[in-house]
Amino acid sequence: MIAPAISRFPIPEIAGLPDDVRERILAVQE
Repeated sequence: MIAPAISRFPIPEIAGLPDDVRERILAVQE
């Protein structure tokens, strides 16, 4: 899924993502 890709990129781009995707990423960050 997206989690493996996220670890390669800086997270600030999260702000440009849809809320549902952002929440999923933030959950993974924790």
